[in-house]
Amino acid sequence: MGATKALRSPTPRRTPLPEVSLRYPTHRRFALPAPRPASPGSALEVLNARQSRRTFGPLSRAKLSEFLWHSARTRFSSRDNAGRLHESRPAPSAGACHPHDLLIVQAKARGLSAQLYDPRTHALTDLRVDSRALRNLHQHVEQALAIGRGTLIWLVGHPPRTERYYESAESLLWRDAGALLAIMAIAAEALDLSLCAVGMTGDRQIRRLFGARRGVRGFGGVILGTRRRDHARQS
Repeated sequence: MGATKALRSPTPRRTPLPEVSLRYPTHRRFALPAPRPASPGSALEVLNARQSRRTFGPLSRAKLSEFLWHSARTRFSSRDNAGRLHESRPAPSAGACHPHDLLIVQAKARGLSAQLYDPRTHALTDLRVDSRALRNLHQHVEQALAIGRGTLIWLVGHPPRTERYYESAESLLWRDAGALLAIMAIAAEALDLSLCAVGMTGDRQIRRLFGARRGVRGFGGVILGTRRRDHARQS
């Protein structure tokens, strides 16, 4: 076995790099309703019950809204003296950079739909993307796990958000992705939803979907859906 290249430890930059803006090909926008306040319960009970569930029923917009609200929304933000924006979300992120955007893919009567989640306004925006490239991503995931009537949620990484403040930031991007996926799994369990993480990165498919020049990368994702009754009884 050949020697593997060591993963360098990230170090904060003395001077941040220039900000790199990213514009997705969006059009229509849908505001999502804020869910009712969470009922009191033990987080330890949720952790004890959490498991990967691989059967997925269709997800309503209200259920999707509730899931995104508790797992990925921006709760509040602030700027430091240098003008740097810090966002607080349910998942921790190195330097509060939050480099991963959420791509939401659902099967509709007329084919696959692609939307982008805006965590600051808790809204979904339709994306104008190539239908063949979107179908390619969907089929790629299907090779690992049947999506069925579930919703595909994929992490679209924007490395410059973290690289702007850290040198050798690669490991931070992957740790952020893992933290976000874990929070999603906990939120799904608490909301009585089925969720299973997918092992593949989907990097080639994401770059094809948005264009390699945009600099986005695929960091994996999850399939989410309602629980089927027979599966719930087994659980």
